[in-house]
Amino acid sequence: MAIWPLVVGVFIGNCCVLFLGFYIGIAQSNSGSVFWLVTLMLIIALLASALIVKLFFGRYYKFLAVIKAGLLYFQDGEFAVKLMPGGDVKLQELRDIFNQVAHCLQESRQQIVQREFLLETIFDKVTSALLLTDHRKKIVLANPAARQLLGAGKAIKGMTLSDVL
Repeated sequence: MAIWPLVVGVFIGNCCVLFLGFYIGIAQSNSGSVFWLVTLMLIIALLASALIVKLFFGRYYKFLAVIKAGLLYFQDGEFAVKLMPGGDVKLQELRDIFNQVAHCLQESRQQIVQREFLLETIFDKVTSALLLTDHRKKIVLANPAARQLLGAGKAIKGMTLSDVL
């Protein structure tokens, strides 16, 4: 997003309003009214500049709020989020990238779920006692034979190896 056209436009607009104020003030050639006229023109120029900035940047602030909401969904583990098309071309590029990332994350999540299901199915079918532990030696997955051998059929998931041995 190029900000220079906006800055130049606001500067030129302010200069034009001030020049107009000075021109009218000189034409009246009354020093007291010139001060108030220039002050009024300056206030009008500042208000016009503020309006231009709000109109120009308003859509970007709204877009940033939408992106933030989408990222909060990602943080919560929800990846089925899509941003609707439309608007500025540069914003559309960001929307497309956001939607591509959301799609990749959703596919990756689906693959992980399928692999976990396959792993649990294989674990449950094996007749030997099998345990899967994490780096802290906590049991993440145990098949029925391991639960029967180490926990008398009770759930041992989440326990440490030293607890069940």
